[in-house]
Amino acid sequence: MWDFNQVILQGRVTDDVRLKETVNNRKYCWFTVANNAPKKNEDGTFGEYANFFNLTIFDDYAVKNQPKLFKGRKVLIVGRLVQNKWFDTNGGKHDEIRIRVEKMIFDPLSREEKIKHGLLNENENIQEEIPVYETTEPEIPVPEIENPYLSEVVF
Repeated sequence: MWDFNQVILQGRVTDDVRLKETVNNRKYCWFTVANNAPKKNEDGTFGEYANFFNLTIFDDYAVKNQPKLFKGRKVLIVGRLVQNKWFDTNGGKHDEIRIRVEKMIFDPLSREEKIKHGLLNENENIQEEIPVYETTEPEIPVPEIENPYLSEVVF
C-alpha cells in the first residue's frame, strides 16, 4: 500500500538550469529553489531566512520546461520527495532527499523579460495581454466526494 507523499513549494530558481542526460539517454534537469520563510529575531522583530531545496525533472517535461527555468524565476512546484542512494568510487555510501517535480506553475513574465530570456522573438508583434499564470500541465479535475457526516451537522 502506498503512503501519501506530496510537496507544494513556492520559491525562486537560484541559477540558470541546464538540460542533462543520463548514461541511458534519459533527459533531466537538476536545480535549486530558494524559499523564503519568516523568522523572529532576538529583538522581537520579524525578518526572513531562505531554505534551499533541490529538485529534479525528467524526460519530455524537462525538455519542455528547461528554457523557462532561469535564475530568479518565481515558480510554484507540486511534486514528491524521493531519496537517492549511491556509492562513490571509494565505496563511500551517500544519500540525499530531492523533490521530484510533477507540475510547475510559473509567475507571468513581461514582454521584455520574455525577450531577454529567449522565450519571445523581439520582432514578434504580439498584443499585450493581462498577465496570467502559466502552467505546464492541464488542470486535473478534483472529484466531488459525498460526505455522509456533513448531512448530520446542524448549523
